[in-house]
Amino acid sequence: MAEVTTEETLRTLNNLPLLASQAAIELDALFRNVATESRATKALALWLSTSFQGLQEGPEHSFLVDPPTESLVTRAFQQAQWAISVRTVTDLSIEASKLANSLRDMRVDSDRKAMADARAFCAALAESAALYLHSQYFQGPKHPFRH
Repeated sequence: MAEVTTEETLRTLNNLPLLASQAAIELDALFRNVATESRATKALALWLSTSFQGLQEGPEHSFLVDPPTESLVTRAFQQAQWAISVRTVTDLSIEASKLANSLRDMRVDSDRKAMADARAFCAALAESAALYLHSQYFQGPKHPFRH
C-alpha cells in the first residue's frame, strides 16, 4: 500500500474549494430547472468515490483515508445537516459513496430534497476546504525577509 504524503494531499485539496463551489452552483441551476452539463458535479462525485474507495471491501480496511479529507468531508456532512450522523470512518465511507452516486445521477428531474441536500453539502465542503487551505498557507515557513 502506497503512503500518501502531505504534499500530495494538499495538491489534491488545492482545487477542492473551487470544484465544490462550482458543483453547488450547478446543483442550484438544476434545482431551478436549468439544464447544465454538471461537469464539476461529476468531477466531485469522482473525487468522493476515489477518496473513500476500498473502505467497504471486506473485514479489513485495505485503504486509509488521509486525515484532511476525512475531516473536511465529515465537517461538510455535519454543516449540511445530513440526515445520517457520521460517527465512524465506515459511516463516512458509506455516506460519501451514496452521495457520489447521487451526484453522478443528478438531473433537472431529480428529487428536489436530494438536490438541495447535495447542494448544501457542496457549499459546506467548499467553505471547509477553503478554510483548511487558508490555515495551511499560514502554517508554512515565512519568507526570510518578512518579519
